[in-house]
Amino acid sequence: MEIKTKKKRYPLQGVRVLGFTQSWTGPFAGMLLGDLGAENLRLEQIQYAGGMTRGLTSFPLRDMWINKKVGRTMQYPDHEPTGPNGEYHMNRFSFGNCHLQNTYGFTLDFTRPRGMDLLKQLLLKCDIFLDNNTPSTAPKLGLSPEFLHEVNPRLIIIRAPGFGLWGPYENWKGFGANIEAAVGHTFALRYSDKPEHLISNLETYSMDNCGAHTLASAAMMGLLQRNKTDCGMLIEIAQAEGVMGVLPIFWMDYFINGRTQPPYGNRHPSALQGCYPTRGNNPDYDWVVLTINNDKEWRGFCQALGDPLWARAEKFSDGVSRLKHHDEIDQHISDWTRKHDHYAIMFLLQQHGVPAGPVLTEKMVYEDMHLLEHDFFIEENQKWCGTHQYSGYTGKFRHTPRKNRADMPATGLGEYNEYVFKKLLGVTDEAYAELEKEAYIGTEMLVDAKSSI
Repeated sequence: MEIKTKKKRYPLQGVRVLGFTQSWTGPFAGMLLGDLGAENLRLEQIQYAGGMTRGLTSFPLRDMWINKKVGRTMQYPDHEPTGPNGEYHMNRFSFGNCHLQNTYGFTLDFTRPRGMDLLKQLLLKCDIFLDNNTPSTAPKLGLSPEFLHEVNPRLIIIRAPGFGLWGPYENWKGFGANIEAAVGHTFALRYSDKPEHLISNLETYSMDNCGAHTLASAAMMGLLQRNKTDCGMLIEIAQAEGVMGVLPIFWMDYFINGRTQPPYGNRHPSALQGCYPTRGNNPDYDWVVLTINNDKEWRGFCQALGDPLWARAEKFSDGVSRLKHHDEIDQHISDWTRKHDHYAIMFLLQQHGVPAGPVLTEKMVYEDMHLLEHDFFIEENQKWCGTHQYSGYTGKFRHTPRKNRADMPATGLGEYNEYVFKKLLGVTDEAYAELEKEAYIGTEMLVDAKSSI
């Protein structure tokens, strides 16, 4: 007797997404939908570099990157824009290689009539249109919501500019740094009220991560609504508002109490907390963080240290007193942590019920036993960059299948042109060759390509 097994089906299988996206939020959102089985198409143009996803400029100067002093979160493998075997720089930039997995990248100049005709044909075959440009960008190129719904009334249009589709800030370009500053997050993360500490210098921005997941969630909510109404819709997501929604403490404290929260640095207003040096080969990197919330954790901390004499002082007997003498306690903690390894401190304190953990460098993160046990990192072989470990999925689904990003590494510029035009749109070989010849499509930027639209 043949035993029938249920065929694996991805939750968004059969859904087609068309992304007109740039930078981090939009491509990341498309990838999240692609992970769940959606056919995630990403529209680019060889006339424009593509808004940071493919690089800061159309043709990067090698001298700017090889010195290893610029780039930071935006970088090329080995600090080289072009690979050792001539690998194309547009396919080697870090932003794209982090967020273009499970993505069908294609190019099309739709500013000319023939290109627009092809785009209309493709829109008829799509369910979701993603756009995280400034509000004026897509409409000035002919892709207004009214036009999109005229072509495909069932299309779910998701527009996610930095500050919304109307209002005084409507045409502000939204990047992580200025959005985080505009909503107060940069100020809230300051270390002190000294002039040099009045803003945070973080280069990883919450708004991009929040925005990507909000877009992906909105897309799925749109699909559920369309199942009821059989109508398309326009969903606006202002990324500034999205990140404010996950940072309520600062705003509520001001609204309710009229108070602007002071800078806490590495501390906490109601617990002993800090970042302390440990024994190690590099004093810049070997640190541990710990938090003591209450009397029970304080007793556990003292037991872990062998009940030292200094900890028995009356001035450390309760939480309020300990907070008053935080500086003195910090010195005692630092004297102790300097004698031990950061992981050893973590295990010892956790055994005694005290929250603690090491401060990890990038190298340590890749070697962290917990992340490795969870199979967080995904080894991908991207043809323009080689084989590397990439960060994994947001959460794990026990009963829901999800596509492996390693099976579809970050897409190259125009890598899936043939798939989109020949398979999806039925363009003949002759017509395809003509599109290439007339620079409607391609896999490399034109010589006179601009940095942005």
